[in-house]
Amino acid sequence: MIRVANEAGALAKVAAAISDAGVNLNPVYVATGTRIVFGADDIGALRAALGVAEEPGQSSTVPGEAEVEVPTGRLL
Repeated sequence: MIRVANEAGALAKVAAAISDAGVNLNPVYVATGTRIVFGADDIGALRAALGVAEEPGQSSTVPGEAEVEVPTGRLL
């Protein structure tokens, strides 16, 4: 789950970065407000596409509630 800016085009910027990295998304939905949930077969590649490091003590293969802020201005 990531938080994006509350502005027009924020989701498009994130989706473009993920697409450019060749990551195939499974589920995508808006949780609440500006929080967007992404799922992918390759969570490591998804995190890399978003510029998000794995949280200490968290495993990409174990479901969790990692919440990170992604500044969408730096993705493109």
